[in-house]
Amino acid sequence: MLETISPSFTFVKSGIFYFSRRIPTELKSHYTSPRIVFSLRTRSARIAEARARRAADQLDEY
Repeated sequence: MLETISPSFTFVKSGIFYFSRRIPTELKSHYTSPRIVFSLRTRSARIAEARARRAADQLDEY
């Protein structure tokens, strides 16, 4: 049986990887939702990992 492990900050819905990350408490007043969630537009775990890492780095810089 093939076991798939989602890269950090990702989940799979209908075979597509999504990025999901909690908004820090000091920034919650600027957002209406407690999480940032968006599609990584890929079915590949390797590509999803790279895109999720890039998105997480951008959020950390912000």
